[in-house]
Amino acid sequence: MRLLLVYGFEPSGHASAAIALQAAAKARGLEAERLNVSLHHRWFGPAVARAYMALIQRFPGVWRALYDNERVANVALAWRRIYLILNHRKLERTLARLRPDVIVCTHAPPLGALALEKERGGLSCPLAGVVTDFKAHTYWIRPGADLYLAPTQAAAAEMVRRGIPEENLRVTGIPIHPAFAAALPPAEARRRLGLPQGAPVVTLSGGSRGLGKISSVAEALLAKLPAARILVLTGVNRPLFRHLKARHRGQGRLWVYPALDAPRMAEVLAASDLLVGKAGGLSVSEALAVGVPIIIFEPIPGQEAENAAFLSSSGAALVAPTLEDAAGLAASALEPGRLAALKARARALGRPDSADRAVAAIVEAFSSVK
Repeated sequence: MRLLLVYGFEPSGHASAAIALQAAAKARGLEAERLNVSLHHRWFGPAVARAYMALIQRFPGVWRALYDNERVANVALAWRRIYLILNHRKLERTLARLRPDVIVCTHAPPLGALALEKERGGLSCPLAGVVTDFKAHTYWIRPGADLYLAPTQAAAAEMVRRGIPEENLRVTGIPIHPAFAAALPPAEARRRLGLPQGAPVVTLSGGSRGLGKISSVAEALLAKLPAARILVLTGVNRPLFRHLKARHRGQGRLWVYPALDAPRMAEVLAASDLLVGKAGGLSVSEALAVGVPIIIFEPIPGQEAENAAFLSSSGAALVAPTLEDAAGLAASALEPGRLAALKARARALGRPDSADRAVAAIVEAFSSVK
């Protein structure tokens, strides 16, 4: 069976989910190729990515209004129809070259476009959608998809209420790289990273793009947690990486890392007591997989706010109302009794084998294809 894993934009949680599924598929002896559709249009794709990032950072209220909005979804549907009229031949050539047996989308917009193509008869192979946050918003719900992989039972139930047939749903979790299923014991991870065994370790992350007021939160954590070691993940944000390296040069309590691959990320999280950061679906799922609770600050309206609400109600995360509260919540979470309870809840929610479960569900659903 040959899988085509489709998403938009890199770096992103959607891309990370596709990478995780590719690794799990190859471990099962399957062929799997990734397709970043934003590269299909080398000018338009990056422009859309920049516009989206500017919107959520500068005008979060506008994004809140657009997120999970039926009217906006209907407008988007009309634009997708126009897009397919203009570009369906290019899409056909791409699929003819790649020859997938099953197309798996880890991003809602490509799923919507391909579902329309399937409905109009331009796509013959099965189509699956993999939801990468803890709630499936309106843009995910497309009748043309043959299979949906949901993050939780609650999300699956909501998708059924929105019209997805129950027989087309499987609950497999948000897919994270198989490296998290083989994470090191905390003591070994700390030894490899050169961290002291007895001190609290807090990882601070702004996601794959290093977003948010990371520098300010790092300063607050250093001040509020004098015994802790702070590991700052800057992703692809090179200016932030250089700023923190220069500002804290020679300071023995703060480590700064650029973008990490999955095995290295698993090592860092395995060494940590807490993750402080954004509420992206992939980032928090990776932390949960190794039993690390989360302090969430400044969740983006929409999917991150939904993720934060789910995690806090489940007892695996605390949400800081303001940036200033993040360090105080981290200090209270590190109290031994509370930390043990938070870690137990995180571990209970974690699905370290989620990518393999997802691939197994795809193979089972479409075993007659190949």
